[in-house]
Amino acid sequence: MANDAFSQAHQRAGSWIACRDGCDSCCRRPFAITQSDAAALKTGLSRLPEQVQETIRSRARDAWQVLSTDFPGDNRTGILTDREDWRSWFFERNAGVPCPVLNLETGACLLYEARPVACRLYGPLIQIGDQTSDPCPLCFQGASPGEMAATKVTVELPLAPESEGDTIIAFALSSPR
Repeated sequence: MANDAFSQAHQRAGSWIACRDGCDSCCRRPFAITQSDAAALKTGLSRLPEQVQETIRSRARDAWQVLSTDFPGDNRTGILTDREDWRSWFFERNAGVPCPVLNLETGACLLYEARPVACRLYGPLIQIGDQTSDPCPLCFQGASPGEMAATKVTVELPLAPESEGDTIIAFALSSPR
């Protein structure tokens, strides 16, 4: 469903969408993912060759070591606080810390098929419930607000079960659990 929404939004926005192979500016910062996303990443990781798995785990451990210093949540469980102001501060403060699954040479995601929903929907304007995503700052260059609004896609997602709390990729892939 997320892939379909992105494709539809990309079609509507056309050349205003900057997302392409090797475009990785959104991958060079931590962001919140769900526990379901974390599980999908771990499953995807287990399907990669052992050497690639170890490279990703090593990057995740290194990133977690940096990020855990001022992590806004529980360092033991990797669960982020619900306080949006603390999350925003943390994500902005750590802009530049690349995702552990980013191939730093090519800009490609090493777990593309298992990437989190946030990754699948980032870039164009996508509305879920009463929330509309912020567009990538590289997208919609020269578009008017009306032109941007005309590209928005609304996604109806089934109600998710109560979440166990959000985490970040570095924790999810550095943790043996």
